[in-house]
Amino acid sequence: MKVAWINGWGLGISYLEKIASELYPNKEHRYILPKLGWDAELSEISKNSTVVAYSLGAFLLLNQPNLYHYFDRVIFLAPFEDFKKEEKRGGNVYRSQLIYLRRWLQRDSLAAIRDFVLRAGLSDHSDDLFGLADSDLIWGVDRLINDSVRRGNLVKVEAWIGENDRLLDAGRINSINPSINVLKNVGHDLRELLVGAKIEL
Repeated sequence: MKVAWINGWGLGISYLEKIASELYPNKEHRYILPKLGWDAELSEISKNSTVVAYSLGAFLLLNQPNLYHYFDRVIFLAPFEDFKKEEKRGGNVYRSQLIYLRRWLQRDSLAAIRDFVLRAGLSDHSDDLFGLADSDLIWGVDRLINDSVRRGNLVKVEAWIGENDRLLDAGRINSINPSINVLKNVGHDLRELLVGAKIEL
């Protein structure tokens, strides 16, 4: 069975490849980057595939419930309804920080991404952003600044979030959506989430 992965922001395909191939070596994997056209790419995948949507990928997919209801199984890791702390819907990053990040990307995208990865506490990261242009990174930040998931789209989904996530307020997200599983001693890192949740694909 094929597993389709929708990546988080600022992470190249190599980030997913390393984790997926090591944890699930016997599966056929397809990797989708969070950029314009991601949904068209996902819609080409067969209904009986498993979809794993991570961070920004989860946010994008949650905004298209008709698309994620199409698949037999969808797993949301580090999902949120709104990334902006001011909205009090789970995000732990201020709008002003996102606007600053957007400007930084225009000056020095690699430095901006390295700073983000350090703040988020991600492992398995490399500077290989194959498939992601600076315009794609800015598009992703614009989604975080401007978009919000309609309340209720996170209800009754297979979802996990780390209690120690530096980018998201796990307690608030769980209070809004009690069906979300909170993992102790886990942060925003994809490998930690998969291992902590003991997800089998």
